[in-house]
Order: sequence, then structure tokens, then C-alpha cells
Amino acid sequence: MKHLVLCLAALGIGCATSKPVEVRAAAARPAPHPAIASPTRSPVEAAAEFALRTYVDESTRAHGVVCVELDGDEDPGKVLEHLAPLAGYLSVDRSTCLDRDGPSAILSIGRSQVAGARARVDVGVVLGSGGMLELELREDTWLVVRATSPWLSLR
Repeated sequence: MKHLVLCLAALGIGCATSKPVEVRAAAARPAPHPAIASPTRSPVEAAAEFALRTYVDESTRAHGVVCVELDGDEDPGKVLEHLAPLAGYLSVDRSTCLDRDGPSAILSIGRSQVAGARARVDVGVVLGSGGMLELELREDTWLVVRATSPWLSLR
């Protein structure tokens, strides 16, 4: 009985001091590319960058077209300017991706919901994966701190 109590106490201490999966996974990711390490001006830009890197495959980013749909008051020009180093060709016109024979992706970025230094943005690729991102404002830069499980099909 004494050993059972000690094992349960050790397990309780281990669980209380361990980091969540999201924190461990974030620590294992490589540092961002220096060309995009500038401060992010809005949570939508940070969410779009994360979504582009995470949900659009590298081949499409390099050789295809990525159409960015913004749901909100965000300036499309500023968002595309921020994303330009990450993709070969970006467009805000959905038809550019629909009328194409080569690789393309429609990246949908939802309206940001900001509360102080925290924000939430829904992101995803039409007919692909996506999720709800939670962001925090740290040292004048919006950072994605958690992403939910991926969705299966955006329309």
C-alpha cells in the first residue's frame, strides 16, 4: 500500500509540472525564417503566415498560386506584402485559383477576435485542413500559441 501511495504522489507531481503538448511542440519547431522575423502588425497577418506555412504544402507555395481570402476589415495589400516571402505567387482573387490547371490553394483567413493581448482567428484551406488559432501579443509581435485540431473541409 505504501508503494501505491508513493507512485500516485510521483505521478501527480509529474502531471502538475509537465508542459502541455502545444508548448512542447512549439519548443521543438525551428526558428522562423529571418526574412519574415519582422514584428507582425496584426493577429490576422500572424494567423495568415501560420496557416500558409502549416496548411498549404510547400510545392504549392513554391510553384503554384495561393489565393488569400480575408473575412474582415484587414487590408489585403498589407497581408499579401507580409506573406510575399513565403509563396511564389499570391492573389486576392479566388477565381485565379479556380481557373488554373497547375497547383493552387485557396487560403481562408477569418475575422480576428481580439481581447486585450489575446486573439482568435479561424484559418484554413478550402477543401483542405485548417483550425482555430489562439494568438498572444508579446513584445509588439502577435504569436500563435495554440492551434486546434484541423478541420476537414472548408467551403
